Amino acid sequence: MYIIKPLHFCEHDTGCDKRLENEEISLVFHKIVSWIKESYEVLTRVWDNKMSPEPMLRNACINTMKHFDYRVFDLVFNEFNKYIDKYWSIHINIFPFTLREHDFIEQLKVYFSKYYITDTSKIYFEIIENWFVKKNNKWKLEDRYKKILWNLNKNIEELHKFNIKVWLDDYPEWNSGILLEKLENLDFVKIDKKFLLNNWDDFVKWVSDCISNIKKFHPNAVIIIEWVEKYKYIETLRELWIDSFQWYYFWKPEKYNS
Repeated sequence: MYIIKPLHFCEHDTGCDKRLENEEISLVFHKIVSWIKESYEVLTRVWDNKMSPEPMLRNACINTMKHFDYRVFDLVFNEFNKYIDKYWSIHINIFPFTLREHDFIEQLKVYFSKYYITDTSKIYFEIIENWFVKKNNKWKLEDRYKKILWNLNKNIEELHKFNIKVWLDDYPEWNSGILLEKLENLDFVKIDKKFLLNNWDDFVKWVSDCISNIKKFHPNAVIIIEWVEKYKYIETLRELWIDSFQWYYFWKPEKYNS
């Protein structure tokens, strides 16, 4: 019930880890702890739940990434009404290339109709980073990507009409800094775990700088920080008006039935 069939790769896709091609991909749910409400992020795993396949897809061709996203959608939406009986909301990761597709909203409507989904306000999409604006080892917005960003913003606006919220994942890793500046009307921004520094003073300053930059572009965005493993972090983050956290200190990813 909770297994995606093996992926099918494009014939000439050289940017993806081919070991995934014959693997089944399972879903686990990772709690997002908040004083506002309880929600869960849907995560994908391979090899007995030991690894996420998404990093191995970031250099894949566009069609392979889209195929992966839609297979996850099909599985999540198939059981969606059961999930929201237990979880307040469901967060689904999505590659930017999928979200920018001109028929993306129409595809969603097909899922809503097929699986009798009426309360779309329980759906949150998290835009995950991938290397689609990298040139000469530097992040750069090229002219040919401007239309992609325009399509992303257009579809975000359409998602809001369904009361679906949109997150930017893993800020400021990879190209998420560019997306923060160029995307419009983000509802949430997640600060990446890799930047939680060991030095306490550096940690507080770095988080404060991140918050200031996020609020400059998205003043109404809610901020979540992942990989919060120490209680002293929580107390300081609350003083910085952060009240949503995620990672093993609170809750390990688990299968739905557990």
